[in-house]
Order: sequence, then C-alpha cells, then structure tokens
Amino acid sequence: MARKRFLLRLFALLSIPLSISLRAEEVCLPSCDARDARMLSLSGAGFGLLDASRLSLYVAVPATATELGFGIFDGDLGGFWDNPTGSPFHVFVSLYADPQQTGSTATLLGRWSEAAFEDNAWVDQSVPATAACRAANGACIGRLDFALLGQDPYALTSFKVRTASPGELLLPSQPLALLPAMFSMADVAVLYPSYPSLEETTYDGSWQLFWVLPQRLDQLRIWDGDTDFGASDCQYLDSNDPDTPDAPFLPRWAVNAQPEGVAEGDLVACGRATGSPPDDDLGQPLYLRSPAIQYRVVAPDGRSFLNADPSGNLEWELFAVPFSLAQGGDPKAGALPPGVYRLEVSGWDLANRVGFYLPSLVGVLESGEPALPQLLALRR
Repeated sequence: MARKRFLLRLFALLSIPLSISLRAEEVCLPSCDARDARMLSLSGAGFGLLDASRLSLYVAVPATATELGFGIFDGDLGGFWDNPTGSPFHVFVSLYADPQQTGSTATLLGRWSEAAFEDNAWVDQSVPATAACRAANGACIGRLDFALLGQDPYALTSFKVRTASPGELLLPSQPLALLPAMFSMADVAVLYPSYPSLEETTYDGSWQLFWVLPQRLDQLRIWDGDTDFGASDCQYLDSNDPDTPDAPFLPRWAVNAQPEGVAEGDLVACGRATGSPPDDDLGQPLYLRSPAIQYRVVAPDGRSFLNADPSGNLEWELFAVPFSLAQGGDPKAGALPPGVYRLEVSGWDLANRVGFYLPSLVGVLESGEPALPQLLALRR
C-alpha cells in the first residue's frame, strides 16, 4: 500500500515559517525546491514493498576544498512533510570517507541525528576534507548513510539532500522510496498557497530524474513498485505485465510485496480497483494529479520509451527498454547510446509513496537541469 489516507493534522494556517537559505548553483536530490513536496523517503516496515529504512548516496568536493559538506532539507522528525505516529524513532546520518566508492565504512567522518536538522528548512553540515577521503584525482569523496531506527512500522520521514557547487551528488543504484509528501494541513498550505482553493499548487504531479550511461548498453532494466495504477472509476486498471515473471517470483529486494499479476486494491463502487488507494481517486481532489501515473525514459538520441501501465498495489514490475522481453527482439538493433538519460513521471498523486530501482541518479541544479559528475565515478 503506497499511500494511506492520513488524517490531516490541524495546524495554524495564518503563519507558516519557511526558513530557506538558497545559494547559487546548489546540487540537490531529488530537487532543490523547498515547496514542491518531491522527497526521498525513509519508513518502517508497515508500508511494505521494500526495506526503506536505509539509503546511501555519495557526495564529493574538488581537490581545492578544505571541507566536505552537505545539506538536508527537513531533516527533523515531525512537523512538515513527515508522518510521526507517536512512537519513538530516530534518523541517523553517517558520513564515511569512501574515495574509491566501494561502500567502505573504515573511516567515520561524522554522525548526526535528526536533532542536528530543522523542520521545513535546509541545514548544512561539514567536516574537514582530510587525506582519508582523497581520491586519486584529489577530490574528497564521502558516502552518506541514512538509517531510520525504531519500533514503529508506520514511522515515515521525508527529506531532500544538497551540496553546494562545485560539489557533486550521486545516488547509487538501489531500491528506494520516493514520495510527493503531504501529511498535514501545514503541508496543504504550502502546496496550495490559496487554500481552500485548489487552483494554484506548487506540485503538478510531474518528476524528472537523471542518470548517465558511460557506455553503450543493449538493454536498460527499470523496476517500479506500488504506483497504485488503476482508476477509482475502473476506467483503466492494472494488467498482468508480460515482462515480469509471475508468482512465485519476487525481486530479491522485495519486502512484504505481492508477486506480479493483476493487482488487487481497494473495493470501489465499480468493483475492485488495482491501487490502494487507487491512482486518480476522483473522490480525493486534494491528492489527485491527472492523468494516470505513467513514466517515460528519454534517451540522449531523442528516443522515448513510455510505460503507460506501471505497477499496481504492492507489486513490482519490470520495464525493459529499448525492447520488450515478452516480444523478444534483437538487442543489438536497439542499443542505447552513452549519455544523459531522463525519467519523466506524470500524474503522480500526492502522498503516493512509490518504489523504484533505477540506475545511479545524478543531482540536479536549482533550474532542474542535471548536474553531471566530474569527480564521482559513473558505473553501469
């Protein structure tokens, strides 16, 4: 279940402080905008689908830098953008020297809890750029490990990460949860500046994520999980994806997920939906972003590959480009060129937590354009 209907906690809407300190040419993930709700997400096991209690990414600064720094937006627990449930839980951020990008934990450079960060604000931290983090090119490279610890299965925290230019960010390929967060009336007031009118919003249901292929690839495999595809009026529903093996198969990272098939979601007036709650729930205009959730992969040569029927409730589906595994085909005929790739998602409803397994993602500038790594190594 990607999304629950959370009871919106009543916050005062007349005065909502936004402590934002933006600097030129920051590099961020998944975005730099403090008002757009596009977040990385950590959560307990109650949300199912994958182990979203941990996340790792790399940060780098050039040889001339004397400090290795990073920033987190909304790194606290509670208040804006989070779902605190009353039971204690904590988030710890550990920064390790990892110049070879191997996942080494030999040298801890610093560790912070949620108390070091603020609600609805960017807070920067840094450590000295010592010899332990220096790569062969002189850059200082560290790995940020995020861990949510606690007993509450429905604890959830949402955040963004940044570094200042000429710093770099790279989120290595891993199963991760992404979320357009909205849990409280305070969030509503940010997302709908003229609330109770819903005409003006800071979130239009679209996302853009970027990666770089360093060399030609015959086929790219992308996994999406629990997008809740399937309308509440049954006008369109999830289907049995031909590229994904059926039961008993599950991806190795799946936790509490269901095997691929026609997903089973909520009971609705027209029968059984394939999302829980369904995508494009016409009875929930506060969350609704039309059209139906879908995404496309845009290659450097201009080719575009559309997935118009992503995963339903609690299932993972494979999207293989440039050709369908089910239809066969010659991989040499459609080889993918090296260069910058873009994932464009549209129709992504608010509060719909979705799983992805993507290639290594690069950070973006405030403009939304990709910040291509020069210091961090790109791997297939």
